[in-house]
Amino acid sequence: MSWIKLSGILRYEPYRGPEFKKQHKTQTLIIDIGNRGNELDLYYQWFLKKKFGSFLEMQRPLFGTHVTVVGGTEYIPNLSAWKKYEREQVEFEYSPELNLTYQFWSLPVRCHRARQIRDELGLKQKINLHITIGRLHNWQL
Repeated sequence: MSWIKLSGILRYEPYRGPEFKKQHKTQTLIIDIGNRGNELDLYYQWFLKKKFGSFLEMQRPLFGTHVTVVGGTEYIPNLSAWKKYEREQVEFEYSPELNLTYQFWSLPVRCHRARQIRDELGLKQKINLHITIGRLHNWQL
């Protein structure tokens, strides 16, 4: 498997848009790929449509193209390190090998820096870092 190098900016609690109504306090940390990956999801969605047919429709990622470092449902034991690295540039690698987990298509990611930050926050390392390409609608499952 070949890995592709990319970089992004760390963003804590990124803006989700005016249509998103926060139900509870969530603490999310992502690597925002920004313009470099702005349409990376559409590029891989095109391959999935070629393989499975044009009926395949997916929702684009909520925060744009990104790597989730800390998900909104995780309890953070060491909050003193929260927001410590806001806007830090981070390098990572992703594999172009698409995976389907539950209703999400994604690309695997390797990122040593994300693992270091998770350690500092006191979080488990047993997560699969990934770039979400799209979410299937419930009627497609």
